[in-house]
Amino acid sequence: MFNYQVFYKIALILLYILASILIVASIKSPSLINDRAGVISLTEFKGHKPFQYRVLMPLVIRGIEYITPQAFIDMIQSKVCVALENKADQTQLESRKEKLLSIANNPFRACLFFGINIVLIFAFFIILRKLLFATSYFKSWVYDLLPLSFVLIMPIFYGYPNYIYDFMHLMLFTLGLYAMYKEKWLLYILILPLAILNKETAIMLTVIFAFVYYKKLPRALFRKMLIYQVMMFIVLKLGLYLIFMENPGSVVEYHIQWNLKHLSYWHHYFRFEPIGKGIFLPFYIPIPWPIGLNLPFLGITAILVIYDWINKPPFFRKATIYFPLTLVLALTMGLIPELRAYYDMAPIVFILAAMGFNDVIRDVKRKFEGGYNAG
Repeated sequence: MFNYQVFYKIALILLYILASILIVASIKSPSLINDRAGVISLTEFKGHKPFQYRVLMPLVIRGIEYITPQAFIDMIQSKVCVALENKADQTQLESRKEKLLSIANNPFRACLFFGINIVLIFAFFIILRKLLFATSYFKSWVYDLLPLSFVLIMPIFYGYPNYIYDFMHLMLFTLGLYAMYKEKWLLYILILPLAILNKETAIMLTVIFAFVYYKKLPRALFRKMLIYQVMMFIVLKLGLYLIFMENPGSVVEYHIQWNLKHLSYWHHYFRFEPIGKGIFLPFYIPIPWPIGLNLPFLGITAILVIYDWINKPPFFRKATIYFPLTLVLALTMGLIPELRAYYDMAPIVFILAAMGFNDVIRDVKRKFEGGYNAG
């Protein structure tokens, strides 16, 4: 007997897997051989500070490599090398040929990098779906399909190299939000140190916690949890500083002059590029897509985020408290148009914008039906 529910769940999982593969395949620059922050350098623990402080993904890759039989590693490396060298011989674009050959020089860790990222994006879809479902804001089928829209959203973040820790950060931050929203505190306190070991900006979860739960939790529990989070962040950061104090680079990088210069050129606010042409997606999709600080895209997103603001769930409204702090950090210590640095803002902005879009459709339908009934 045909079971529709089983078929639907299998189809949805397959769609999530396909979308995850497509997102990873469309990465423009995977930052594999960069000495400062490339996959190979960081997994050798020879990268530059502050990038080398982000150790979770390097540890995961090295751990999988350690437990993998050498015969299997050799088999993968030989097959991947041949395939990539053949593909490099066929391409006419020198930059693409160089990237393919760079993967061929370090094939197994590169394969792990891409494979783990596919798993992370798939996990992100599942967690985002659970977080959307927990809001009870949409119709049932919307929860399943909304995560798939990241296939179109993710290329917006690809104007700069994709670093080893980016998708892990997106997944763990979203999982931390879900645990906090559902008040699963054991899960939350286990996730937070992993998220900070992956990227220190995960401490923004603590900012959200402090602002949202200051009056919501019993005072003693709130104080204990806040102290735990702050002390854990200090201990982890101090430990990473001592471990990698001999690595090149500095604790933080300052780019405020570059950012101010970038912001002074008006054409940077209206950049559009075709989708695609990633390392494993050798074709363009001829649709102009926003890149960097694209004002039309950011403006539409902002309108959807604030639309019917007062009726959106208080948790997500309050969670935006750390947005200004993130932008200040990006202006001073990051590259302001490098949208991949804002992955921790992505799930909250996405959920609020999706709610805004839903509310716009709702209000348009009401006006249309009201006008029709009046007629």
